[in-house]
Amino acid sequence: MYPKIRTITILLIVAAVFGCSANAWGQDVNIRPDQQAILANEALDRTLDKGGPVASWIATLLNKENYSRLENAYMDVEQLYEEDVLWESYLLAAYQIFHPSNKDISLEALNKWVEERGSHVAYAARGIYLAQAAGRARGGRYISQTPKENLEIMAELCQEAAKDLLVAVDKNPRLSPAYMYLVIMAKMTPMPYTGREIVDRCWADDKRSYYVPVNYLSSLEPRCGGSYAQMAEFIEEAVQYAPLNPRLWTLQGEIDADRAALQWEQGNFNYSAELYTSAMQYGERVSWLRYRAACYYKLGKYKEALDDFQQVLVYEPRNKQAREWVPWLMANVRKAQNGG
Repeated sequence: MYPKIRTITILLIVAAVFGCSANAWGQDVNIRPDQQAILANEALDRTLDKGGPVASWIATLLNKENYSRLENAYMDVEQLYEEDVLWESYLLAAYQIFHPSNKDISLEALNKWVEERGSHVAYAARGIYLAQAAGRARGGRYISQTPKENLEIMAELCQEAAKDLLVAVDKNPRLSPAYMYLVIMAKMTPMPYTGREIVDRCWADDKRSYYVPVNYLSSLEPRCGGSYAQMAEFIEEAVQYAPLNPRLWTLQGEIDADRAALQWEQGNFNYSAELYTSAMQYGERVSWLRYRAACYYKLGKYKEALDDFQQVLVYEPRNKQAREWVPWLMANVRKAQNGG
């Protein structure tokens, strides 16, 4: 059940991998929610335990035009994902290195890579760079508050990114990061395809992805023009693939998590915390733990907030927010215990 330790150079900070193969989970789609949560939490822990790619090394290979070595490095990680679905997060992080905020990565260098090699890796890298540039142009404000010129730039970048990413998935139909960004862009602006069409295209070749359906599901939220009924229908469809990837069990908590976010915005922190608790009956997510901790803090429940932030650190030992809050919460919990 556990393959031998293997190490990968180039992208990896020498990582020891103990893991089940993609088809070795032995799950039944009808198992109880508490069992689903155990499997989902184990999968999250193993996913985040794999470290991260070395951005500076990738940039060096790109700028020195060592394309063969660069592509082999990415294909090594793609192969790890083929063998163990829990490498998907690492694979996504590896492609997200190609971001316009990375001063060592330029569009000119990516253009030259695509022109000289035409590989799926090169097209995906440039496509994801452009998709992330579109996201920066869009910004985090409501669309009504976003300048028209920013939306025009976003739409243009999305169209260019989609061309590259569609080529990438033609060349490698199992490239989940490319599908994920195609889905995200369909939510951002009108595209020549729908998000659902991209999900179906992904599922035709690879039903194990977590990031593709979870990003599509967000487009079905009521605030995005969807409905909880639509979300529930899609969740039921997607969860049938959870035996291939335990992280998919947590999709069942999405509706409660969205309702929790709305309650937070209205200042109903107690109800928001209850809804996040309900969402996590199917498995934890770092974001949900952080949000529930914030609710507990607002309610003055420092021990509960501390417990959640400590659990965040179990999954992400370097999480900045949790590292900042844990000492303060610990001090206040001790103070309360001592009658102070």
